[in-house]
Amino acid sequence: MTRAGWAALAAGAACAFLGSWVVLGHLWYHSTPQIVDTPTYEHYGDAIAAGSVPYRDFQLEYPPAALVPFVAPELTAHGGDLASYTHAFERWMAGAGVLLTLLTAAALMALGATPLRAAAGLLLVAASPLLLGTVVLTRFDLWVAALTAAALAALLLGREELGALALGAAIATKLYPALLVPVGVIWIWRLHDRRRALRWTALVAATCAAVFLPFAAIAPGGVGHSFAVQLHRPLQIESLSACALIALRRVAGLAITVKSDHGS
Repeated sequence: MTRAGWAALAAGAACAFLGSWVVLGHLWYHSTPQIVDTPTYEHYGDAIAAGSVPYRDFQLEYPPAALVPFVAPELTAHGGDLASYTHAFERWMAGAGVLLTLLTAAALMALGATPLRAAAGLLLVAASPLLLGTVVLTRFDLWVAALTAAALAALLLGREELGALALGAAIATKLYPALLVPVGVIWIWRLHDRRRALRWTALVAATCAAVFLPFAAIAPGGVGHSFAVQLHRPLQIESLSACALIALRRVAGLAITVKSDHGS
């Protein structure tokens, strides 16, 4: 496809994502009871807006860069108003979803995907709100996914340094993108050489350190507590692994139980 064709496809996919988001919010959001995280996010955002220091003045269970999606809604929400914060948070996450869609298009273009493959890949992203359900409306994971997609797109486009910065920011937001570090190392090593791969890894680590170290210096116990909470919490029921276990319980009688704690 030409660049104009890619631009049109990306724009169409972004509009389709917003359509899925609107349909999900209006048709299903209020139809069943929800477990929502936005009250917790609002608590963090209000505390920071009032001058409190994360990890030192209040406990935070997420890595430091997660503060970005928690504080961003405070720019347009009314302080102390959960409904206002929730609507602002949803708008920010919808924007993150659009960014994720556009970055996915950039990655597919860098791969030289055929029109059919590109359309199929972007359709999956565009329909992801409907496929995942209402959990996406009240979680900040789309922001992490957008950062991760930025890292992958940058690597595929030959912008290794930019990819390292994006991946470091993603890891500092929610730890799971660290699983892509070995993939990035192998990719750059095979394309270039070992020295360049090691330099890329060092830049990822330096980006993470730039985010973590100031908070660790101020409140090492608070940062340690956030790691402990994440590493000790049970497998959440909406995760893919939990779905597989539930399916095995239904099909093969696997002896598992559901336990409600950690807000899940």
